Parts: sequence; structure tokens; C-alpha cells
Amino acid sequence: MPYGYDKPITSFGREFITTANPSKNFIKRVERNLPVNSNDSSIALKLYNNLNSCLVYNEEFVAFNQDISIDFMSKIYNKQLNEFNMQDNDAICKSWAELFSYFLTRHNIENVINDMSFHRYVIFKADGYVYKADATELKESYTKMDDLTRAKLQLKPEGLTALIQTANGVEYVNIYDLGLPLDESVELTFDNFQNKTNMLINKLKEETNFGKKYYEDDIEEKFNLINELLQKETLDSLAGIQYINNLIRMFFSTDELKHFTYNYYKEKEGNRYGIVEVINYNENAKAKETDFDYENFEGINFIYRGKGLEEYSKRKTRKIKEVSDKIDEEIIERNR
Repeated sequence: MPYGYDKPITSFGREFITTANPSKNFIKRVERNLPVNSNDSSIALKLYNNLNSCLVYNEEFVAFNQDISIDFMSKIYNKQLNEFNMQDNDAICKSWAELFSYFLTRHNIENVINDMSFHRYVIFKADGYVYKADATELKESYTKMDDLTRAKLQLKPEGLTALIQTANGVEYVNIYDLGLPLDESVELTFDNFQNKTNMLINKLKEETNFGKKYYEDDIEEKFNLINELLQKETLDSLAGIQYINNLIRMFFSTDELKHFTYNYYKEKEGNRYGIVEVINYNENAKAKETDFDYENFEGINFIYRGKGLEEYSKRKTRKIKEVSDKIDEEIIERNR
């Protein structure tokens, strides 16, 4: 091959075959403004961006650490394509990969789903390139966001990359950086996360009397600013968590970041489980980078439940942990 990755696509995984279909409205939304008479890379990219804007990541699956030995987790993992519509649109890596494969196949783009790990993504071939498409993995860039979140923030997607053979192995190159003649409908101008955030801050200062205290060493004021920015976006719970955690990385110094710990806990409303993030700022710095499980809750605690951030006392935060622990015990008892 003159370019790309010279390996049969079937060596990456298996073809996805299904007779199930998402709802007509869901299909119509994913195929909206699809390029006509364009190259396959443009069609695949448009499908990728549209699909990501239609889906949210299932927070129950995260809350239970992707444990499919639990009955209802297994049902989430094995969700069928015909269960997807514009209202029932929560996905995990497996269902995302199956949906994207479904739409690629509808448009005669050769593709497979990897089958060598629990995490699922799609490999497809277009215009001489072998591509990897993965919208549900947190990328190792400055902003650790999956592309489901990035789509909702109008940020450049990072999970659609071409596999390029080099002397040192395989390099993953973003589809926008390949120099391909992409259709104008996908040739979008994206802000990076820092620029977009700074623009929102400037707009916020123009619209309100919000001061400049967040530039000072004031933890609460910085969180107030984060909360103000959060209200400007329409995000699901997990996308909101990713957004908040990236704003924290922007607004707090390297030294301050050493004092943060993050914990996920479970809540239940009716028959549905939700995820709660507790963000703790403790005057005592973490012992090492991997310490995420401080649970004494000394210092400042902010709680995120999918809407805004709330500041909680140590006692109230402990109650959240107690509720989560009780849910774990109930699930263990149920599955005995």
C-alpha cells in the first residue's frame, strides 16, 4: 500500500452482523447532513460525529465498575440496537461500537469490531487508510475526555485516527491531520479546550458581576466559577464530571492539584442507580499521584450529581458514602 497500515482488516476483529435496527428517528439523526458523492473518510467522520452527539455513556455501568456479573449490568452490556432511540440513548463501549459498525455497514464501509479485550472499538478501512474509531475511551491528552463528551462541547474529536506504519511501529494520526480532501460538512473549525474555556470566562464576566477572585488563592471562588461555567453547558452526568475535572486542571496550580482526590459513589432513585462524584480538597497533599481514595473528607468537599456542584460538610459527605456502601451490600446479597 502507498500509505496507511498494510494489514488485513479481519486481523483486527470480527464483522458485526445484526438484523436489529435503531429507531427510525435515531437513524435519521445519525445520518443527518451526510455528505453526498464524497469519499468514505468524510462519510465515516460525519457518522462518527453525529452518533457521538446522540449518545450518553451509561452512568450505572461506571457506578458498578463495569461488573457484568450483576444481572442488570449484564443487560446493559448486551443492550440491542433495536433498544436505541433518541430518548433511550445511553450506551457503553460495546453498544457504541455496534452502533458505529451498523452505520458504516449501511454505507458499505468495510469494518470490524475488535475482540481481543473487554473494551470495544471499531476498525474500518477507507480511502487507503485503516482507521481506529473509539469514542468511549478517555484520551491521554491534556483534556481527558471521551468523544461523547467532546461532541457535546463542540471540541475536536480525538478518537478517530488512522493507523500509520512507521520505522518505530504504528502511529495514530487524527483524521483531521491526514491532509485528506474532506467534505466541507466535516471540515469544521474547533476550539481547543483552553481557548473555549477562556472565551466562556470572558463572556461570563461581561454578562455578570463575577469578580476576579478566582485568580487568587481562593478554593471556593474557583469552584464558584467552575459551577457558573457548568451551567452554560447541557451535559449528562459523566460528561459533566469530565468537564469539571478538566476545569479543575485549568484553574488550579500544579501544587494545588496535589491536594485533590476524587471518589465515585452510588445513589438510587426508583429502580435506577446513579453516580455521584465527591471532589475533596485537603490541605494535606496526596502521598502519591495514584492516591484517589482519601475518605476522611477533611477540608472542602464538593458533590456533583449531574446538575451543579454543592459544597458539603464532612458529615453530609460521609452519609453519601454510607448510602453507596449500603447499595453495594444489597447488590452482593441479591446476587448470592
